[in-house]
Amino acid sequence: FRSEKDGLVNTNGTTFDRYGNLYICDYGKGAILKYTSEGELLTLSATDDHGKRFNRPNDITVSPTGMLYFTDPKSYHENVFDGRLFRCDPLTGETVWLIKGLQFPNGLCFSPDGKMLYVGESVNKNILRINSSVGTMDTLITLPQGNQDPDGMDVDVKGNLYIAYFGGGKIYVVSPEGELLDSLLTPGRRPSNLEFGGTDMKTLYISECQTNAIYSIRTRYAGHKKY
Repeated sequence: FRSEKDGLVNTNGTTFDRYGNLYICDYGKGAILKYTSEGELLTLSATDDHGKRFNRPNDITVSPTGMLYFTDPKSYHENVFDGRLFRCDPLTGETVWLIKGLQFPNGLCFSPDGKMLYVGESVNKNILRINSSVGTMDTLITLPQGNQDPDGMDVDVKGNLYIAYFGGGKIYVVSPEGELLDSLLTPGRRPSNLEFGGTDMKTLYISECQTNAIYSIRTRYAGHKKY
């Protein structure tokens, strides 16, 4: 760990653990930062288990076991596969790469039972489904092409995925089987991330970059609590 006296540079995805610690993807520093429940900002990890520095950590989530998973994209090109997926121990900062050769991996989240990890690839618009216990991977769904990208994601108690479609002005709802269930329009065309909240967890909060605002939508099913 290293104390971060110069603060934040360019932040992106964040997540909390059950103890109130906040974990931050700072792509400007190429690092995962930890803002402790006591108010101290630390560098949790900036290199993988081979000593290689991260590219641009993008989004992060916590697994049911408390481990951190984050995406690390690099190039946004059709024929370049240099994005990576990592797992990080929140106590020690030890980080290992799990998958490489991804096309600008972006948002990610776990299924309610923790067995599946979903990762969005911005370039090819794929939502990948990774079996976290055996490591197999396939494509759950490919979303519409064009100048739009799957960004932040979250999941409800039924296992349905809610995917912010940056540039498309939509939130796509996809079943665990890969069926497109719904398309929710947003006031601006750049929804970037989303999170369930509220006392009943049936309010979906959405950050939107074109209008620089936070919006909320009521949902049929409650969001899944991570812990």
